Amino acid sequence: MKWLRSLPWHAVLTAGIAGGLLVGCDPVPGPPSLNQQQPVVSALVVAPDTVRAADLPDDRVANGQALIDIAVEVTARDPDGAIDRVLVFVDPAYGVSSPGLAPLPRIEGDRYGGTSRYPVALEQAELLVLRAFAVDDDSLTSNQVTAQVRYMPDTANDTRP
Repeated sequence: MKWLRSLPWHAVLTAGIAGGLLVGCDPVPGPPSLNQQQPVVSALVVAPDTVRAADLPDDRVANGQALIDIAVEVTARDPDGAIDRVLVFVDPAYGVSSPGLAPLPRIEGDRYGGTSRYPVALEQAELLVLRAFAVDDDSLTSNQVTAQVRYMPDTANDTRP
């Protein structure tokens, strides 16, 4: 502490201010890069592409709704960073079904996917358009890849009670 007393007061003050400024500095100064690239999604695979009400087990049909399982896999890459999340949006083209959004977890490497159960009206044909997209760690959104799933209701009255 003796050495501190031997320094002029303005040197101590200057050193304190400089230290305070260094502590408050951003470790990566400057504005974000203007050359950020969007992530890219590709190779969307959806199964099944057609669901028939007659093929559903009884435990997936109740109260005027059919619950269908849709398996989705997609490739997502970010050329200048990391993928933050991959989502699939289920958009009914016609019918009374509601749209839905589901996150796709990473399967392996740059493949994301999973299986979701989606409700549709039991007695009405439906065309579901699935749109997969990614968001990267810079909050940029990718392109979209699409696929379709058709739901075919029973046409025979005696197949379900």
